[in-house]
Amino acid sequence: MKRDIKLRFGKYKNTDPYDLIGVDEKYIFWLLTEGKKYLNGETWYYLCTDVANECLMPVGKFKGEKIGDVRKEHRNYLDWMAKNTPLFWV
Repeated sequence: MKRDIKLRFGKYKNTDPYDLIGVDEKYIFWLLTEGKKYLNGETWYYLCTDVANECLMPVGKFKGEKIGDVRKEHRNYLDWMAKNTPLFWV
């Protein structure tokens, strides 16, 4: 669900991260990893929940499916991917 939260830095400054879904999901994954240190708690939570759930799996047997849908049915798979696939969140 979209909220009224805007990024405060970077090439998408003053943009709601939700608006990046389908546009620049690699940037969303960067925010979740390297960009985390620049985000406040509210924005971080929003990215981890509402935004990330709508992004598509970039690789693996569920490639192209929404991360939120995979999380509901195959949580262990996401955990395994995050630990064993270095490029999963890049």
